[in-house]
Amino acid sequence: MNWDMNRLGSVFRGRASGYRAWSTGRRTDEFLRQLGNVPVIAGVVWRTAVVAVRLILLFRRHGERWSVRKRGRILWASASRVWARWIMERIEVTVHVKGLDDVDWSRAYVVASNHQSALDVVALVDLIPAARFVAKKEVRYIPLVGRACRMGGQVIIDRSDHVQSMAAVRKALVDWPDGTIVFFSEGTRVEGERLGVFKKGAFAIARETGLSILPVAIAGARRVLPRGSLLKIEHGGSIGVTFGQPISPEGRTVPELCDYTRSVIGDMLDADPELPGQRG
Repeated sequence: MNWDMNRLGSVFRGRASGYRAWSTGRRTDEFLRQLGNVPVIAGVVWRTAVVAVRLILLFRRHGERWSVRKRGRILWASASRVWARWIMERIEVTVHVKGLDDVDWSRAYVVASNHQSALDVVALVDLIPAARFVAKKEVRYIPLVGRACRMGGQVIIDRSDHVQSMAAVRKALVDWPDGTIVFFSEGTRVEGERLGVFKKGAFAIARETGLSILPVAIAGARRVLPRGSLLKIEHGGSIGVTFGQPISPEGRTVPELCDYTRSVIGDMLDADPELPGQRG
């Protein structure tokens, strides 16, 4: 077979040129979309800073007289009213909520949720009436936010130190015994489309205290705000948040409670039309 190398080279160059044009177009569109997000993210950062400063000043003024419980409830209520709800409206996210009205919020729970995106925190603060998060130690280094969280009854743990982590959670339960506590059971945001391995801390606390596990499944948040950059946020997206039935820790070991809760959350994700098939 005779090969016309000039003609063959021309074909390859033409295809490469077409690919570059397509690829460049996609990159340009993504760049323009992220550029358009700059004012929104700037607004979110500003709102976050203002809320954090107000809380810090409030806690400085009254903190010695106020219990951890009271400071925690004030932080959560303020964050819900003037921060989380504002962010959801600003980025035009539609939240499809299931099961929230069926939860008896007069009781305290150990909330066990999956973790897809930084947006998960915003959604749960907006929806749960009052609680505190178990947050990784890196939160302490976020300017203003870290200080507000420490002063406002949130539970800061070192994930590499199991003894410290469990001691911090136990102390938090002593300081605020009737308060719901929220765990992201995978320990961190998980890449990909499946549930990660659940850490056992939440389930050990449920067994120790007798508090029921409240399973929560969050779907679609990864699409709206992917990991890596706030500039990638997708306006007008939608997420699903499903609250399951409380799970009693009685009659189950910690590993059994962990595995069962993970299975329940997997079923909830599979049933959510926003993002099916994430059981893992």
